Amino acid sequence: MRHSWVGATAYGTAARGSSKRIGVPDAGPTGFPAAPRVRAVHHGGMEHLDDPADAATAAQWHFSHVVRSRGLLFCSGVMGTREDGSVDADPGTQLERAFVRLAETLATAGADVSHLVEMTSYHVGLQQHLATFAAVRDRHLAAPYPAWSAIGVVELAVPGALVEIRAVAEDPQDG
Repeated sequence: MRHSWVGATAYGTAARGSSKRIGVPDAGPTGFPAAPRVRAVHHGGMEHLDDPADAATAAQWHFSHVVRSRGLLFCSGVMGTREDGSVDADPGTQLERAFVRLAETLATAGADVSHLVEMTSYHVGLQQHLATFAAVRDRHLAAPYPAWSAIGVVELAVPGALVEIRAVAEDPQDG
């Protein structure tokens, strides 16, 4: 198992072991800020990427934010949490933040939402918030759209959270 730090932006990722950022350092094509340095762990042909800004959560619950394997990026679920881990009571604000967090997660691997292949969203109050979710989703994703499944659930790990989005994306570094 090998550990390294990788500098990532929405445009790409620097060479393994390097902290040099490539591309535009302040923002990617979507206007989102460049991703912070990420912790990369190489194991069995896979690369596990974690955002140090959220390292405590990943360490507590034993997961990687993104796993790069065989040309794909597997993203752990993201919710519309604030920096302090809380959620806004307004569904639209919370859903908007979830898509921003998804874009930030993809950026840790040098990808963006245009690389999405499949997306699964888990909803508390699915029918109640589905139209709002669809409107927010359509502001962030453009055709051709990824495959998508929406699943209603009783609760999520963060109290008050209404949605968790899990995604699989093409790895822009593979090709």
